[in-house]
Amino acid sequence: MKHTTALIALLSTSFSSIALASNHDIVSSDGSIPTPAIIGATLIERGSVNGSGISLASTGADLFPISTPESEYLKSLRGYSSIYEPEAIWGLDTRVQVNPSTYPYRAITLIASNTLLCSGALISADTVLTAGHCVHSGGSSGAWAPIEDISVYPGASGTSFPYGKCTAKRTYTTTGWAEKGLANFDYGAIKLNCTIGNSVGWLGFAAPSNSVNLPATIAGYPGEKSQTQWVSFNTVSQQIGEWLTYSNDTTAGMSGAPIWYDDGQGVLAFGVHTYKFPKTNRGKRINAAVFKNIKTWKNAQ
Repeated sequence: MKHTTALIALLSTSFSSIALASNHDIVSSDGSIPTPAIIGATLIERGSVNGSGISLASTGADLFPISTPESEYLKSLRGYSSIYEPEAIWGLDTRVQVNPSTYPYRAITLIASNTLLCSGALISADTVLTAGHCVHSGGSSGAWAPIEDISVYPGASGTSFPYGKCTAKRTYTTTGWAEKGLANFDYGAIKLNCTIGNSVGWLGFAAPSNSVNLPATIAGYPGEKSQTQWVSFNTVSQQIGEWLTYSNDTTAGMSGAPIWYDDGQGVLAFGVHTYKFPKTNRGKRINAAVFKNIKTWKNAQ
């Protein structure tokens, strides 16, 4: 009897693990499946302040001035809304406007995704980490944002786009989000048709075993702030399964922004901001499975 009970427990654990892992499986807008990254025991991937130091002109970014119609289009975009409440301000709005000409703020990106405004962060020369709902509407009845309708603007500042823009060649998210619409698997990435990170740099990322009390910095593009970048500072209050919670002030449009801190050796994203939670805000925690997916997306061609 003891052996039978133990076997049932083992099988239950195994099936549970398999089901959980499947929600992290990668799906892409073009159906391609990238080679899974190999990760070690130390779940830290370092960023780069200046990329490879090459000139902006050689990255393939579109450096032509933003046209008046494009500027008006960007002004019309608003952030994500769903059955989940939008991101919130808790009391006095403590966000501060950023002049994104310095690292890491110039590696934070405004994302125009069809009719949706989102935020993101470069994590390689040609990869942007963001929320899954910024590239796919979620669930079996959802759809990918048309690839031709996605534009990424690093370090945008109102009507100033000093680093130009890049278009997308592929987007990624998880089966948990794209096929099941599960909010706790709502993270993704955009592969770019340029290598803009080689000029402006990119963020590192990490999967701390315990993120509680870590400094939480969130910089992104609020929909009501006319394409300017704003930052808020706080600490992580809770780590609950796939979630991090914190009291940073945010509003719609900042979805997809990295939650990051500086460990003394560089900036590390350890979460992706997504939703409001009762009396706090919350984001997708980067754990080992998420870390592996992000590194896989970073490595993909």
